[in-house]
Amino acid sequence: MELRQTCLGRFERHDVPDAKALASFPKKFPTVRFNIALAVPIWSGNVEPTDSLFASGVDSAWATAGALPPHLRLVDPITPEEQVESDDERIARQVADLTLPLYEMGGMLSIENARLPWERLASIFATAKGMLGPEESSLKICYDPCNLFPADGAQAGQITRSLAPKDIAMVHFKQSRDGAPLTTMTTGDVDWDDQLRALDEIRYEGPALFEIAPHDDIWKHLDSSRQFVGL
Repeated sequence: MELRQTCLGRFERHDVPDAKALASFPKKFPTVRFNIALAVPIWSGNVEPTDSLFASGVDSAWATAGALPPHLRLVDPITPEEQVESDDERIARQVADLTLPLYEMGGMLSIENARLPWERLASIFATAKGMLGPEESSLKICYDPCNLFPADGAQAGQITRSLAPKDIAMVHFKQSRDGAPLTTMTTGDVDWDDQLRALDEIRYEGPALFEIAPHDDIWKHLDSSRQFVGL
């Protein structure tokens, strides 16, 4: 279960996760695996491990991990297109630096393939892993096939089949139609029959997270989505 910044109610303060309050989660739900998700402008190239929001995310990932490895996910819906850093090596160095605090606690940092074209994201990811050396196993991708559309949508199946399962922290299950997010998993931009085959072919057996759009009938839509993907 993902604990998303800005959606945590009394477990965050001013949109910043409260690690002390979140520490009760693994005690109350010992069989649930949690991760923390933050919206951070990583494509700006200006995020440091000491930044207060990121540091709170690291602390919260540790607080909610229980007996499992801490997991912090970063996504950047913030950086305007004109402010995306053009120096990919600089972004990769930043990603590598942000990974180290998670490595030191035996956890992982995952970055979502959002906003950037897939080829560029994959290059930054590979460069950051090279910079990390022995610590590279702590850096992973949160893979969202829906985010490949429209730019890389035609290659969605090929991209999924090119992934190494060890590099994937989780897969997002969601659907869009003509770029608009849907409230349930159904037919749309993503060919989910092919995506599920591709994930099976590469032998991915890790977590999958439903990220359907909010709705008053969310639980009904979640049940429908689970049936759609055969869960």
